[in-house]
Amino acid sequence: MSFTENFLGPINIVIPIKDIGDSGIERILELDEAQKTFFIKELDLSAFDAFECHWQLKALHKNRYCLTAEINADITQLSALSLEPVKCKINESFKTEFWPSNQNDPDKSPELEIDYVDEIIEFYEKEEFNIGQIIYENFMIAIEQFPKKEGEVFEWENNETADEEKPNPFAALKVLKNKD
Repeated sequence: MSFTENFLGPINIVIPIKDIGDSGIERILELDEAQKTFFIKELDLSAFDAFECHWQLKALHKNRYCLTAEINADITQLSALSLEPVKCKINESFKTEFWPSNQNDPDKSPELEIDYVDEIIEFYEKEEFNIGQIIYENFMIAIEQFPKKEGEVFEWENNETADEEKPNPFAALKVLKNKD
């Protein structure tokens, strides 16, 4: 089962555990123009052309659940070097597991130290998951912090010449010493 789900403002998709069932939940998340405008302001983007997140939440064993998702987005940012617009494509896949908070103990869950060293695990206490928050966090991480246009290179121009004498912070002390 797949369908589109829209949201306003920060992504807020709360899924009660009882709704997951044996087959899991699969959805496609898209943004409308008002939502794109919100993210332009929130994330300091120049433009937000497209966003789609295909996500799936499935039950595992031991009251654990797994969220897998793929975000595809087209955004425009300002170059960190020239401040000119740079079109950026985001293709980010991620996986997060939700475990009951009582399993956050290596003695009770020894696989925490061995099998799940590189996994992202969220421990839950409530009987629901905020999938929207996880999607939003992963989207923010995927955005290039210092975008630049292809071929742009940072070039430093040093205006000092090698012959110029650099000021000596102890020169004033030398003058005082000579007065004695």
